[in-house]
Amino acid sequence: MFQLRQIEIQQNWITLGESINRTMNKLIQRINDINELEKNINEHDIKMNIMERRLDYFKTALEESSRKKLQTIRTDMNTAKDLVLTLYQNLENILIHSTEAHIDLKSNIFYDKLHDFVENDNVLISTSPAVLAADFLQTAGKTSLLHQV
Repeated sequence: MFQLRQIEIQQNWITLGESINRTMNKLIQRINDINELEKNINEHDIKMNIMERRLDYFKTALEESSRKKLQTIRTDMNTAKDLVLTLYQNLENILIHSTEAHIDLKSNIFYDKLHDFVENDNVLISTSPAVLAADFLQTAGKTSLLHQV
């Protein structure tokens, strides 16, 4: 009976190890996604800077036009500028959230939770790989993974 339980526990650790590897691979992919997002945000910042310069140029050029056309164009430009500023604010929020998620993934909190999970007796509670994986994600990675959303 003891040998059977020992084999069962070893199988659970093997299954848990595979689950940990899959989870770590997913976390690495998330970090890569965050890096790609930061690159895209930098490209958007450059494009927005160019757009703002163009808007300023058109604003200066149009000040020589007739008063009625100028008023209509100014209204359109202000609307466009508001849209650009809104886009810029949204991109800044994305950058802030992705940076926070990136910091959370790089912090020692995740590794501490993983270490705590391995040290406590959660393996003896259940032999189901699904339950073990769920316990692991809840204990070690739930906060970091949800923070990315």
